[in-house]
Amino acid sequence: MNIAYSTSHYFENGVTNGLIDLRTVVFSTGGWMLLMGAGGAIWGGGTVGQAKGQGGPDVGLFFRAWHLSVDLQAGYGSSRTYGMLSASRSVGWDE
Repeated sequence: MNIAYSTSHYFENGVTNGLIDLRTVVFSTGGWMLLMGAGGAIWGGGTVGQAKGQGGPDVGLFFRAWHLSVDLQAGYGSSRTYGMLSASRSVGWDE
């Protein structure tokens, strides 16, 4: 099970956001994992005004050998239909 939460405040426009994802492993091999679940975001303040939000399903792939995660989230919210594709890689001192 994977739970992730992050928050950011942008001083340029005064907007604050919070992101949350809840996923679980649905398939795994020695080389990669497939994670599925749901996630969303809420933001407000500054130039945005009242709080707005969005949410939808999450699908992620984690490639163990490269410590690489590729995630896709799509859904609906204040901004209507949206989609987001992201990639991240973890790097440690022992690599």
